Amino acid sequence: MVKYALIVSLLMVSFVSKGQNINAFAVAKSNRQNVLVEQGLKVTVTVYTSTWFTQPLQIENLQMEGAFVQSFKQTLSSIRYVNNKKYASLEFYYIVFPYKDGEMEFPALNIITETPAEGDYKGQRVTLSTKPFKIKVKPIPKNTDTKQWLVAKNASIESRWNNKLDELKVGDVLQRTITTRAQGTLPSFIEEPQLGEVEFGNIYTSAPKYYDERNSKSVNGRRVDKYSYLLEQKGNFTIPEIELSWYNPYVGKFYKRSVPAVDISILPNPDMANLTSLRDSLNALNPTLSEELSTATSEPNYKKWGLIGFASLLGLLALYILIKVIVRLVSSIKKRRMAYRHSEAYFFRQLMHQKNETAVLTTIYRWLDNTAFIGTKTLRAFAAKNNVLKNSLSALKKNRFSKETQQSLSLKQIKAESKKQRQKLIDSGNKKHDKRGALLKDINP
Repeated sequence: MVKYALIVSLLMVSFVSKGQNINAFAVAKSNRQNVLVEQGLKVTVTVYTSTWFTQPLQIENLQMEGAFVQSFKQTLSSIRYVNNKKYASLEFYYIVFPYKDGEMEFPALNIITETPAEGDYKGQRVTLSTKPFKIKVKPIPKNTDTKQWLVAKNASIESRWNNKLDELKVGDVLQRTITTRAQGTLPSFIEEPQLGEVEFGNIYTSAPKYYDERNSKSVNGRRVDKYSYLLEQKGNFTIPEIELSWYNPYVGKFYKRSVPAVDISILPNPDMANLTSLRDSLNALNPTLSEELSTATSEPNYKKWGLIGFASLLGLLALYILIKVIVRLVSSIKKRRMAYRHSEAYFFRQLMHQKNETAVLTTIYRWLDNTAFIGTKTLRAFAAKNNVLKNSLSALKKNRFSKETQQSLSLKQIKAESKKQRQKLIDSGNKKHDKRGALLKDINP
């Protein structure tokens, strides 16, 4: 029994020029028919010719609805036989990460190349296409914590403190850095670690950082979270363990790793003058925790038991309402954060941070995949009526794909003109945006 079924789409295209046939075609195949949400799917594309290739492949920008696409377009050349006939071939692949369940389509892919006809030596320009095919995306399994859902080949989690955990006293602030790594998935799919509650004080968070650590064969990610622990009570306490779980689709099992719990002893501090200012400073970094802290430290003082009982009932009602509001707020914040990671503004911000030509060109294409509300999907359409940008992008493509002498380019100018052109398109009123970019469409990095 074949463990992973292959979906193979084949289109053989013949071109006639000067009375001679060009025997060339393209094949697209997927390593799986069914995947889970956020599970990587490898799609390999192979281009064949019965002679040889005289120019590198020109591959159109791939767009897929409901999925992120990571391109690995460095081609691998080889000699293959199809129906006992010898062909030269070039192969590249994509890793597709669906982010919603249902049926997903891998679209037809157009590839331009140059190859001679049989019996000739001069390369002729031809366009080959693969046929689209369907892939079924299954939802997250039932009874699985969706907040900790991670699909990966392997994963790890580690914790690092800025100081030793001995001789602690009230008023100290501990800085903790938690690094989560995952192989075979995107960094944006790594969820925030679950710290658990502490009894000795409060925990304050900062924005996480994501790092793309892909190599030539795989997509890998790293997430770094930083926390500040304000020690407000003396005594002996335990910082709970942190557990990381992930699903390995290649063996069909869940795995776990954890950061062990830590026992600490907090000594009293005779000098408590700085505690209030420290609390205020940390609260300013995290307004939500500031409100919770204010609520927790302001207890009404009732003189009569009747009032105390009535106040307790009101407190329980307020607590219930507060919990409902917090749950909705957390859900809303998470959706907004996820929407931003999938938004046009996020990918344009990534473009502004690139430092070499190859990265700039790759990120521009990735950004164009998420510009539905701007209304342009190609470099030519994006640079329309801006000759400086059009010439710069054209030279950038030639430097990447052509064997001609490299042109000297100013990445700073390309970024500035791209930013200016993007703003013009936004101001023109063409604001058709996709579902994931809608919430943050007005952000301009």
